[in-house]
Amino acid sequence: GLDQLTTTSNWNPNNKFFRYLYDRAYYTIPQASNLIKILKSTTVAVPNKENHIAELRFLRALAYYYVIDCFGKGVITTEDDINTSTPKKESTRKELFEFVESELKDIEGTITATKSYGKADKHVVRMLLAKLYLNAEVYSGTPRYDDALTYTKKVIDEGGYTIAPKFVSVFSGDNDTSPEIIYT
Repeated sequence: GLDQLTTTSNWNPNNKFFRYLYDRAYYTIPQASNLIKILKSTTVAVPNKENHIAELRFLRALAYYYVIDCFGKGVITTEDDINTSTPKKESTRKELFEFVESELKDIEGTITATKSYGKADKHVVRMLLAKLYLNAEVYSGTPRYDDALTYTKKVIDEGGYTIAPKFVSVFSGDNDTSPEIIYT
């Protein structure tokens, strides 16, 4: 099956790797939305509740980023759509871009700035914003290179990331200690 991934000829909608990516994104989106809804509605005290919600919103935005980048259009659903049976209209790439941008900008001030293995933080959110803005001209029709630079600088200047002294360490089993990995 690697030929379907590694060759650039004869790609079509039946490519299993595209199907896996699409299925994973649209599995992650409702799962995150469902957990957001549960956390928002629970009366039980949940430590760091707002940060957990922000992290779930990041994971959902990341899944939508993949939809924007790889498929160009898709359906936007949130926790407000849980338990509804009315089909939603397909959103354009620009609408998806605007949704992801608004989600990321909204959680940037809420999510923790503390790096923790396997968890999203403020710098991960900012890096995804930088990537979103880097391709904004394709996604939305409007170039946003200055915004990409702004958010990249925030990651570099405020995130405390540096190049690892040994390149191979980035790929080792304990790469959570790497000074250059933004999202382990």
